[in-house]
Amino acid sequence: MTTRVRLVLVTGFVAVIATAVVVVISGRVVVRGLLARESEVRLDPLGLGTLGAAPSIAGVIVLAGDSRMVALTMPEEIEGVPVRRVAVGGTTTAQTRLLVERLLNSGTPRLVVIQSGINDLKSSGYGLEASALIEGASSELLGLAASVRDAGGSILVTSILPPGRPGGARRLIWDGDLADHVDRTNDLLEAGLHPIEWHEWTEPLTFADALHLDEETNDRLSSRLIDVIRARVTD
Repeated sequence: MTTRVRLVLVTGFVAVIATAVVVVISGRVVVRGLLARESEVRLDPLGLGTLGAAPSIAGVIVLAGDSRMVALTMPEEIEGVPVRRVAVGGTTTAQTRLLVERLLNSGTPRLVVIQSGINDLKSSGYGLEASALIEGASSELLGLAASVRDAGGSILVTSILPPGRPGGARRLIWDGDLADHVDRTNDLLEAGLHPIEWHEWTEPLTFADALHLDEETNDRLSSRLIDVIRARVTD
């Protein structure tokens, strides 16, 4: 065996070992992140810690949901109606529903706007059954819509935005069919809501990472949502 062949073999072996180490370390980071998030949910299931004192939502436009709603740039009021954001990053549809239903005790909102669902559906990458996640997410959001109606308020559910492409360690826990799960959930939501209660995003999307949109896209979605809300509160 020549020195060159030995060098190639050794270099290849080192590369394999290095790759394995990176995968193991990345996996540990992912697991630690998931466990940390689980602890946060157990300690503060509704994310009230990020909102401070539970705000009153009487007579206001409520923006609820996950980090995708948090990322939108919205004014303090639209057509003279105050805007109150109660969205919490990382939350599921069940958490969003429980939070808004709790806040309904403070009074009837003018309009509740929802962007939630991706955190339910991404769990298919953790080995959970996709059909159950789809049914669960749609059921929670339709149930929330019913609660808002029963309280005398109006609801606007926006379609769940699709995922981007996973990178790094996230590829280890990613379901390649996630975009399809999003489409199926959106179909159930659209079928279960009145047309005026449903907004389908049609804007072009670019992503900062697998789950979050870039700044330009968020600005575009923000502008569109403001127009949709304005039409609802002046109708």
